[in-house]
Amino acid sequence: MYENHPDDFVKRFSRLEGNKAFSEVTFLLGNEGEESEEHPLHRCILSARSSHFKSMFSLGLREAEEKIITLHELPPAIFAKVMAKSLPNLQISYLSF
Repeated sequence: MYENHPDDFVKRFSRLEGNKAFSEVTFLLGNEGEESEEHPLHRCILSARSSHFKSMFSLGLREAEEKIITLHELPPAIFAKVMAKSLPNLQISYLSF
């Protein structure tokens, strides 16, 4: 009965990625004065999959409280690679890998 539960959970949860209504944090990429990209994500999933994000969100850093984390001068392609490495089993369709 529960054999497919993990796969089903991953599929269902991955559908929520990129949806601002269900995300706790948004990464804003781009330089000031230029068009920026917003990437809404889940702190719990990032923290579970990456010790870097777990530290960022749990050690009293300002990112733990901010709803928008701005990453100036980070190309979207690099951000996508970081997300692919941190979340290898989730399909984040709105990011270009």
